[in-house]
Amino acid sequence: MERTIQSAAALDTAMVKRVIDADTIEVFLNGNIVDVRLLLINAPETVHPDIPDEPLGAEAVARSRQILIGKQVQLEYDPRYDHFVDC
Repeated sequence: MERTIQSAAALDTAMVKRVIDADTIEVFLNGNIVDVRLLLINAPETVHPDIPDEPLGAEAVARSRQILIGKQVQLEYDPRYDHFVDC
């Protein structure tokens, strides 16, 4: 069986400004500040207004900050959810 690989979508490069929680970041993109969900990451909740902080959430946020703040990331727009996701 032959496999077909679809061409990758165009990616934008952005700089990480802030970690909102361990699976959501804020980036500078084309002169704007944009909230971005991290692709394939499901981290403990720490900022949800209706859900109490989950175990290890603070540690996940701290580690995400160490890894991501000030770094460049590649973003792909996901039209299904009308937002960008970090690849």
